[in-house]
Amino acid sequence: SSLGGGGGIYIGDSFLSLVNNTITGNTVQSSSGDGFGGGIRCESASALAVFNTILYDNSADHGSEISLGDIDISFLYVGQSDVKNGQQGVHVEPGNILIWGSGNIDADPIFIDPLDDDFHLTYQSPCRDSGDNSAVTALLDFEGDPRVSSSKVDMGADEFHAHLYWTGEA
Repeated sequence: SSLGGGGGIYIGDSFLSLVNNTITGNTVQSSSGDGFGGGIRCESASALAVFNTILYDNSADHGSEISLGDIDISFLYVGQSDVKNGQQGVHVEPGNILIWGSGNIDADPIFIDPLDDDFHLTYQSPCRDSGDNSAVTALLDFEGDPRVSSSKVDMGADEFHAHLYWTGEA
């Protein structure tokens, strides 16, 4: 929970890329209705590129998933990412620049157990094998598993590996 903006990530006066992140369950609370960017707030002459990222179930008064801009022009590129409500989940202040790249989806990422903070992808997840391999910057995911486990990288912080979630009789 955040006051003002950037419930998950706040970016100001920066130039950077976010690759293979999962940003979910963040809230920006404002009694005056001035909450911006439940997942990401990007402002103050920033340039941000978002690849292979899941932005889902965040909330804010303006831009449930992403809020872009203020009086200083900022730039945002989003590609090969799962953004809840698609471009409707992004608030763009006048004069700021949003480029909605290819491969973006608006689909439930089907996490293992989000109510218990388990945001691993299930086999059925539309985020599996849906990322952009050319954007990958690390060989391993956050758990130390290979970042690309099949022909295409997954969206989000976790790379799906079937051996980790086998259920039933062996």
